[in-house]
Amino acid sequence: MSNLDITPATAAYSQLTRRELVSLLEIVDKSLHVATKQDLTALLQDVQKLVPAEHTVSALAETTPNGRYVGPLQLVNLSYPTDWLSRYIEADYATVDPILQHHFDHFEAQVWSQTYRRAHSRKQQMFIGEAADCHLSQGITVGVKSASQPMGSLFSFSGQKMGEHASHAAVLQQLVPHLHQALLSLTFLPSAADPLLSSREREVLLWIKEGKTNWEISKILLISERTVRFHVGNVLNKLQASTRGHAVAVALQQGLIAL
Repeated sequence: MSNLDITPATAAYSQLTRRELVSLLEIVDKSLHVATKQDLTALLQDVQKLVPAEHTVSALAETTPNGRYVGPLQLVNLSYPTDWLSRYIEADYATVDPILQHHFDHFEAQVWSQTYRRAHSRKQQMFIGEAADCHLSQGITVGVKSASQPMGSLFSFSGQKMGEHASHAAVLQQLVPHLHQALLSLTFLPSAADPLLSSREREVLLWIKEGKTNWEISKILLISERTVRFHVGNVLNKLQASTRGHAVAVALQQGLIAL
């Protein structure tokens, strides 16, 4: 059950002008051709015009096997205050942000004001107050959980009028599968060069996919833990991955390893 009783898509669309409906279809078409951050930025700018958003940010995040947020694999900031994003990272606000926590637990269209009303801890109240100081008090967050990989997307649209009409959330909910796919395409766009993983690197990567630590992999493969670290470093470098989970996701996307 969503925390927002979303108006059916047909009802939401009936509230859009003909020009807005054309824009919506253009956004869907444009999402199929995203290959760079500039492409995704332009796509989000079009979405921001369709709903009364003033600040927009998107992220593809790594999650644990049980769906808990780990960290971003890709972050594309269209118009969030950079000072706020820096403070968010430095203060590790991901651990107290009720919007982010609810999002990765449920992946439903989320009107911030409804979630904020359920936030009672002192740390959460302080976080909400600081966000409001940066004019981030009203908004809608949507996203998609990956069915086959430990990751999910997040798209947050903030604006003083974002929570006033259910149609805004309904439109975003219809667009989010297309936005999610565009973000995936950007993050895991195959490189022109074959990463040429060695057989041992692929072997190590397969055990990483199974959740094994470097020490466990060393015992399985009968090699030193230092050698495992060496192979892991090579894998991350060749796949241009920031984390072990990111490396697995890239390898799966490019068909270098199987599920």
